[in-house]
Amino acid sequence: MKNEQIKKQEFIGKINGVEIRNEGNYNSMCFIMDNLSMNFEKTEVTGEFVKELSEAIRELWLGNDMLEMSEIEKEFYECIDTADNFSEIEFGIYGDDCYLEEINQKIKNNRYEFGKLYYRDIENGTEELLKYGVFNELKEFITENVENYVTEEQDLEKLKDEIKNAECFADLETVFAENEEGPLQRFVIEDAGYDED
Repeated sequence: MKNEQIKKQEFIGKINGVEIRNEGNYNSMCFIMDNLSMNFEKTEVTGEFVKELSEAIRELWLGNDMLEMSEIEKEFYECIDTADNFSEIEFGIYGDDCYLEEINQKIKNNRYEFGKLYYRDIENGTEELLKYGVFNELKEFITENVENYVTEEQDLEKLKDEIKNAECFADLETVFAENEEGPLQRFVIEDAGYDED
């Protein structure tokens, strides 16, 4: 008996530079990334996010014979649609976050997002873009440069300890001077946004 099997071409898809070698997984990731882009257009995510979410989706699908890709897409769509911003997304399948716990924690702690760090001097009406990057890059930059912004009244070592223990973008936003109306000088981190250029 002749049994000639030829695989003409292996499937390789790319999303934000990340290769995905399973067509069903690729199509689901396209659907999910399209929804993320529509809901959080000012948020730019890392390739690590695409890679880890793609792997988790594949594990979910392979780990449950009864689960279809369309169900994963539907559940993820609802998770995306109910979040007010990217860092509030909590992925799960029918309330279970198996394979997704680490991803959800990284989302919550801004590990997949790019941000822009600004120094704002509200009193003088100035703003300076200091750094563009992911959480760890911004944290390192602030740690190395915070002494350039500290006022005499502030405890530099205490500030450095707070920065060292920061777990998300909001923890890095530091106030250097304020009055009864609010902050006068501070670090602020905003969504980096996606720029096609």
